[in-house]
Amino acid sequence: MASNGSSHSTDIELFLTTEDIKCIKYSRVSEDDVREVVRTIQDWLKQQPHLPECADTRMLWGIWLLRKMSLERTKQTVDMYYTVRNLIPEFFENRDPVILQKQQAFEHLQFIPMPNMLDDFTQVIIDLYAGTEDHHYDLNQFMKTGIIICELMMRNSRALGFHIVLDLKNYSLGVIKKLTPAFLKKLQVVITKAYPVRIKSIHFVNAPSYVDKLVTLGKMVLNPKLSKRIIVHTSGLDSLHDHISPKYLPLEYGGELGPVQDIWDLWTKDLISKRDWFLEQENFSSDEEKRPGKPLDQSELFGMEGSFKKLSVD
Repeated sequence: MASNGSSHSTDIELFLTTEDIKCIKYSRVSEDDVREVVRTIQDWLKQQPHLPECADTRMLWGIWLLRKMSLERTKQTVDMYYTVRNLIPEFFENRDPVILQKQQAFEHLQFIPMPNMLDDFTQVIIDLYAGTEDHHYDLNQFMKTGIIICELMMRNSRALGFHIVLDLKNYSLGVIKKLTPAFLKKLQVVITKAYPVRIKSIHFVNAPSYVDKLVTLGKMVLNPKLSKRIIVHTSGLDSLHDHISPKYLPLEYGGELGPVQDIWDLWTKDLISKRDWFLEQENFSSDEEKRPGKPLDQSELFGMEGSFKKLSVD
């Protein structure tokens, strides 16, 4: 049903699921609001010579909700969503899930959204390094795996925030040393500017004793609100359950959702089934030569000025 003020928003088909409708109501907006926002963003995209058009209505209104219904921030995110594909090709090229599977990326690097959302429409994600050797931890494969999972979530999940459970069981000092400032800066840009990740909490589990000290140092350069949401669990999982109910966690973390590998297998199966879509997506990115004004380049976007104080929380 279109609002009285938009004569052609009825042309927008939303194909809402029951879960979509619940999420929209929880966000205190109407279906008409969502339809009008999608129409506005699609009209705006048609006026941007450097950006492709986007027919994916679910992705657009999902970004809008995650950006707290800010139309301007939604436009900025959509722009950056297509722009980073050019500026960080090592993360976005060759994202063929079949090849990643053959390279054992899915075996070693697992970024696993849990199937059930909490009552406040937040979602738990298990970030697990399952490799046994330092060389198994390939940063580009790690990012490609995480990003293609995010692509599915942007189109299928209605989460309004995320609880990240980072399992450090197999993180040696050799692996941690790979997380250079340059890599972390690119990671920051991806998860704050191109993909609307609203972090509700970050939990380090199976953490070696030295991690607590590293995190304490790291908090000095983080957004204070985010710093308060980082928790290191050094003595078992009981303290994790104080923050996240076992009903939202897999078996290995004292939860009720079954083995984590079974959940991950469902995600990888879905990734493989959408191989053609991922290959097609490599044709869609910004054309910086056509961008009005000054084109964006790597030095401007990834310069080390600025800090992690801008990581997105609410």
